[in-house]
Amino acid sequence: MIYGSSYYEVSQTNREMLERYAELYSLDKQPGEDDSPKPTPHPAPNDPPEDEPQLDDTPAFRLSTFYSVALSAQGDVLAEDNNAAVYEDEELAQLSKKIMDSGRAYGTSGSLIYLVKDKGDYTLVAFKDNTVIGSGMTTLFQYTLIFGCTAIVFLFVIAVYLARQIVRPLEEVYGKQKQFISDAGHELKTPVSIVSANAEILLREIGENQWLSNIQYENERMGILVAQLLELARTENVSIQAERVDLSRLVYGEALPFESIAFEKNLTLQCDISEGLYISGSSAQMKQLVSILLDNAIRYCRAEKEVTLALRSERNFAVLSVINDGDEIPTEIRSQIFERFYRADTVRNGDDKHYGLGLAIAKAIVNAHSGKIEVQCRGGKVEFVVRIPLQK
Repeated sequence: MIYGSSYYEVSQTNREMLERYAELYSLDKQPGEDDSPKPTPHPAPNDPPEDEPQLDDTPAFRLSTFYSVALSAQGDVLAEDNNAAVYEDEELAQLSKKIMDSGRAYGTSGSLIYLVKDKGDYTLVAFKDNTVIGSGMTTLFQYTLIFGCTAIVFLFVIAVYLARQIVRPLEEVYGKQKQFISDAGHELKTPVSIVSANAEILLREIGENQWLSNIQYENERMGILVAQLLELARTENVSIQAERVDLSRLVYGEALPFESIAFEKNLTLQCDISEGLYISGSSAQMKQLVSILLDNAIRYCRAEKEVTLALRSERNFAVLSVINDGDEIPTEIRSQIFERFYRADTVRNGDDKHYGLGLAIAKAIVNAHSGKIEVQCRGGKVEFVVRIPLQK
């Protein structure tokens, strides 16, 4: 921005000086000559008032080096102003004719800036030597680039350091949360098993009992929750054993059991699965992913509607899509439904044996496979889309 602004300002000033030079030029008296017998050109219509300094009175104009070539309508050289003797007269004449043939009124040629102006009886090609200014602008650009890049690298290092310091406490909290879930799951697993075993023994001893049935029911719910906690911890903390997975066959196989589940709930399960799609990952986890998404779609689908399961290839990705007719998920909570224990409905009685961990497990599985999962809502339909890189 510094270089661009400076370059624009210098270019505008050079053009203004060239235009002023061309306005003052005449074949009788050329700018820079002091012999008084030759007439002075009349002021141009856009000259500033007499009490304001004119451009040709500035030091920059007086110190600038100008050249000019006056050409007739036939292209003959009528006059040349080459006081600096840096360029040969013939060289300036040839350059002027070349510029006239190009039809351009303003531009640059090497270190010269030129302006073509119609003076009535002849055409003036005025030049301004830009060697010193061009060299200065090049130096400015080089130092701007060097110091700018150095500053960017320095600020990037500082930004990375500060970002790490800011994020470190969050990482520690997140790590402790994952460790707590894992530890809690393992600690609860044993007492749940003991309660279940003792309840079965009591059932044999005393027979059917209301209070014992309540204990067994709640213990079963607790067992499911503990199993989900352990599964989430395992998915997030254990690296997958990658294998070549026929995703098309896997998805089709997982969809079959859900056809009867959908039928019992007066729903239709439609499948559109492309053949021959392979990924690198864990077949067990991919089965669990398909199961979670289908179970979620059937559970929240409106009665007498359909659930659609689709698998297709798209830009080197396997795209798994599960669609159901259901209430639209508000935009502000779509990113939260993949968090642990989050449920769109605020009732957490657990009667349906779901505790808000299914989609969190699904996201962990997708992340472990370098994929992406998202939810979309449109036209009264809710769609969960999973993208996982294909294996070539």
